Amino acid sequence: MRYKTSKKKRLEFLVLILFFFSFFILPCCRTTVKPLKKLHKEELIHKYSSYPKWFWHMPQSSNNLFAVGYAQTFFYRESSIEEATTNGINVLAKYVSVRIKGERGFKDTILGPEFAGEAFKEEPEGGVLDFVKKNHKVVATETVGDITLVLLCTGEAPTISSTKGFDQKIPEWISKLPKKPGFVYAVGQSSPQFHEEETWQLAEYNARVGMALSFVAQLRSLGKRQDKSLSTAGAVKTDVVLRRVQVIERWFDPENRIPYVLVHMPLKDNSEAVMDYAKKTSYPLKEAEVYKHK
Repeated sequence: MRYKTSKKKRLEFLVLILFFFSFFILPCCRTTVKPLKKLHKEELIHKYSSYPKWFWHMPQSSNNLFAVGYAQTFFYRESSIEEATTNGINVLAKYVSVRIKGERGFKDTILGPEFAGEAFKEEPEGGVLDFVKKNHKVVATETVGDITLVLLCTGEAPTISSTKGFDQKIPEWISKLPKKPGFVYAVGQSSPQFHEEETWQLAEYNARVGMALSFVAQLRSLGKRQDKSLSTAGAVKTDVVLRRVQVIERWFDPENRIPYVLVHMPLKDNSEAVMDYAKKTSYPLKEAEVYKHK
């Protein structure tokens, strides 16, 4: 009887130890650094000057695609890099080939069409994510305060400079998209989020959606010439597969605290998808063009 009591106490002690370990020790392994306090303009400039230049000006190649993975900075650096790499793989898969489907709605007002909400979904094409998981390379990693960055690529990993810096000058592409034969461009931005990595990810997402909608705008301009009787604004819809869309530049506005990203996409890799989309959605194309030119 004394044996059973002693065994029971040992079990209770073991449970107590496991409880303590689970709730007090393990969380320390992935405790995140709290988001930085609201920084002044000069402090933001100083902070972003410690970011690698490959973050602001992404490497470009006709053969490889490059993407940045984001994560919060954890207690153990390995945990941060692992999470940022996982995020980067998912982003890189979308760069290879992503289907973007959804709509952005508008309603008529006295002052003209007014934004009424949007819903978009983006998914890599079948098999692409597995391909990227097997074939990606980690090119560089960087931890800057509360954010960890990982640069990944498809194919062979090139040698990347470790130079750091931030150009305060407003890039021309913020207000005027580049014009390079064979490419289309789009800009995405985001309001500040609680964690910085979420802010940059949202800006990139908005850029990809903007790219998808730019195809719609071009196609709907054709629709308007076919039917000039439309006079009401509706939903701008898209359902298109985009290939090789990637971020090529980033910039942060320290005055207004807004992040910007510039993405481009080669037309030669997307012409078939665009033409196919035009055939299947000829009527919806007409509606959106009314909003664009009203």
